[in-house]
Amino acid sequence: MSHSIELSAPAEDVWSLIGDFCDIDDWQPSVSACSLKVSDGALVRVVTSKDGDEAVHKRIAKEASISYTYKTARSSLPIENFTATLSIEPLEEPLIMWSARFSSEDPATEQFIAEEIETGLSAIKVHFSKLGYPYLLQGKGHANQTWFRSRGRSDDGFWNASPFFVAYVQPRNARICTK
Repeated sequence: MSHSIELSAPAEDVWSLIGDFCDIDDWQPSVSACSLKVSDGALVRVVTSKDGDEAVHKRIAKEASISYTYKTARSSLPIENFTATLSIEPLEEPLIMWSARFSSEDPATEQFIAEEIETGLSAIKVHFSKLGYPYLLQGKGHANQTWFRSRGRSDDGFWNASPFFVAYVQPRNARICTK
């Protein structure tokens, strides 16, 4: 699965918020703490959720100011072979991408992970929209169904399963565009 958000904020500002391997507790609402250690020469983070669950992620790749990839070494979720990448394409309007690959026999786990990724990207969106930057949120689910979520003037969110729906949202107004 892969989800992304496009912001008009400068790429270096975006990466300064999300780029450090253990800054996830600064922007992911479900994470209450993150600690770093080195194990077998690799950087490892221990992420504690607000529910008290812990997950251990080992960073397996890093491109300075562009991306990092990690695999889950331990988790309470029923998953295997979990690998994820958080990256940014430093375009005029940076594209933040968070993709994950894993195996699970539990469909609810797949939905939970998709929601966690969306929640994290939404939190990044909110952070930068409070600073006055518009955004575009999009993603692909496990069945290659494209979904988009946006918020307009009200607090009512909506979902649209059409792959041709795009919503650019700015503080206090929304331009809805269809292709």
